[in-house]
Amino acid sequence: MSMVSEETERNLRRRRAMSMALWTPVIYFAAGMVPLAYEFSTVIPKELTESHGTLSLKRVGREVLTRVSNREGEQLFTCASGFRGYSECLPHKNIPDLINNEARVLWYEQAILPAMTVKKLVVLYVNGRLIISREMSEKRMNRSRNTGLWGSSEVAMHFWLTSAAADFKSGKSTKNAQITRSFLCF
Repeated sequence: MSMVSEETERNLRRRRAMSMALWTPVIYFAAGMVPLAYEFSTVIPKELTESHGTLSLKRVGREVLTRVSNREGEQLFTCASGFRGYSECLPHKNIPDLINNEARVLWYEQAILPAMTVKKLVVLYVNGRLIISREMSEKRMNRSRNTGLWGSSEVAMHFWLTSAAADFKSGKSTKNAQITRSFLCF
């Protein structure tokens, strides 16, 4: 009787390992591709919305957003080019000179998730002086795309290094341990 339960337990473990081995690549692929798809689908439209008001910064969680306030309220803008990019827009050395001055912002609304959007700052004028140009925003977006491509490559490499290719009948690893050890230094 115990022989049957041991055999059943072994089969159950083998099926769990096979299931994990089959789903792990799918999960890694999705984790790497969602941000990458977001990076490459983001395009600055030709027509931008214009807003005017007093410029300031506002911390929201870990993000520092650019705020433009006027009589109608406030609007918060991000300069994050990617899914979880660097949100700050203003050059650090210029922040004291720019805050609390009149600003003109050209922006567009970007969908992040199906039910969530953010306002992306593209062009910023402070007291009539150009601070952030469309070209600067496009360069930032291209840098973010390259970074996203490298990040997805890192996810793929991590999967390869941590995957447990195994012969499920014997339960022994088939991955060449020497090759794995040589890549772990990276």
